[in-house]
Amino acid sequence: MDVLSLLKEEDDNPRGRGGATEASGRVHQGATLDEAAAVEAARQEAKERRIPLREQEAGILHLLQAKSLFARLRLPEPHYDADGKLLWTPPGDLVLRRVYDDLSRCCAPDVSQHPKREEGFAKLSEAYDTISNKNGRRDCLCSSPGTSGHNLMLCND
Repeated sequence: MDVLSLLKEEDDNPRGRGGATEASGRVHQGATLDEAAAVEAARQEAKERRIPLREQEAGILHLLQAKSLFARLRLPEPHYDADGKLLWTPPGDLVLRRVYDDLSRCCAPDVSQHPKREEGFAKLSEAYDTISNKNGRRDCLCSSPGTSGHNLMLCND
């Protein structure tokens, strides 16, 4: 091969001989360099969102073994004083969303590779949907251990 043909192969022209290559190494004829860069950027972003399999397993096992919806989201359990008065302040929506986002990284089906990711994600979604909904949160508080009859009457109002 002469120098001219080598330069032509290395040319930045995406319509040149080789076209743009995707991260997998496959050649896409006619793809522009911008399209190839976008594919590579998307691949890198997905890679950065992934967490190691060991951390995924720890998060999923936590979700599967948690005894309450509050424990699934790593929130403090509601507690009551001796008179049965609730001494717990519900977390704000922003806090709930951050906790949900952090935990979903370990079990979201599009990010995780763990075999029990669907089951863990279902448990996480159930906990988040229930606690982020005011009626669901009220139901959780009413059914929490240590709830007195007085609180049950307040919960039913």
